Amino acid sequence: LYELTTDRKPVIVTLTVVNVRGDTLSTALQLPFRLDTKMQRIKRLSLATFAIRSATPSVRDEQLLNFFMTRLGKDDRVNVVGYTDDLGDPEGNVRLAQRRAEVVADLARRMRPDIKINTVVGVGSREFPKGIVNYDTPENRFLSRVVEVSIVE
Repeated sequence: LYELTTDRKPVIVTLTVVNVRGDTLSTALQLPFRLDTKMQRIKRLSLATFAIRSATPSVRDEQLLNFFMTRLGKDDRVNVVGYTDDLGDPEGNVRLAQRRAEVVADLARRMRPDIKINTVVGVGSREFPKGIVNYDTPENRFLSRVVEVSIVE
């Protein structure tokens, strides 16, 4: 889990000028830099470390969900959508995806009881999660075992 900071560490840029004879002159410029996390907004979070046939998120995913939920505004609404890979029975995959989505929604409600959760749905392998276009590789199947939590626009 990476933590955003507001350190005022400079960014160092090196400028090099080369003339037609090949002579060079270089200088390093220090530019002030400050990361303003108040202006940043995460719109979608994918929790992607569900084991095969499991609806239990990892500790890491719970931490990521907490990071996401604590940054929501009081009027934000979210959707929770569960996915699976295409291994196994399609109807069983929908039930598993629904359980995953419900577990994550319950965690989100405990973390932020003031946030409205619009929908909690499991689509199984009938739809691809963002960034996946097929189940042809083990990597794509792994990345399909996700629950996406997104802010309703």
